[in-house]
Amino acid sequence: MRTLGNAEFFGLWERGFRRHPLDRALLALAAAFPDLSYESLADWPIGRRNQSLSKLFCQCFGLDLRAWTICANCKEKLEFDMKPLLLTGRGFQEDNCLNEPVTANGRVFRIPTSRDLAQAASATEPAAGALRIVESCLIGENPPAKWSDEELSAIGERFASADPLAEMCLTLHCPNCRTDWQETFDLVSFFWVHVEARARQLLFAIHTLASTYGWSEADILSMSENRRAVYMELLQS
Repeated sequence: MRTLGNAEFFGLWERGFRRHPLDRALLALAAAFPDLSYESLADWPIGRRNQSLSKLFCQCFGLDLRAWTICANCKEKLEFDMKPLLLTGRGFQEDNCLNEPVTANGRVFRIPTSRDLAQAASATEPAAGALRIVESCLIGENPPAKWSDEELSAIGERFASADPLAEMCLTLHCPNCRTDWQETFDLVSFFWVHVEARARQLLFAIHTLASTYGWSEADILSMSENRRAVYMELLQS
């Protein structure tokens, strides 16, 4: 995996500015894995995608992942720390295990990928989207005319068991009202917020230093982070 430099951040931000979050995740992985095709990355199981995005976050932004949410009960704003590496360690199955099909109610399915989520994203209702994922992952037979709720629930449980990082759930506690609850962590959106923040910081530095010293964008981006920061501090003193 390659760490993204300033030029890569700009390229990623520009390409993904108006794209769907699914596309943004794949664009980030394509930048980190230049030897892999976009098509092959789209065929990764979602847990493998999330694992790689977590590692890329650590490389680009450090090990401390800070986030905030609203208490589900008293609406208190809560800030908390997480370590992305914890999301990619224990309980994660190896890639070859994720490529193995799963069986539910006598039918065989492959693990959902970004392609399957893209098909589901166009559905007007969540239930219809989930059904599209199930039918696109079905192997070796045509889908039945109707799926029972029990069948869909069993298939969803098998997917979650086989690919535990496909959905990241956090157990949270509010010290104000002592409520405990679970919340889904949207890794892709969180990653992109940091990409956009980094790109805008760089744009501000480029604008400021180019206006003051006449340096080119390439010259400013090629500077080390510390050197560029010192120049910005000198202009503010």
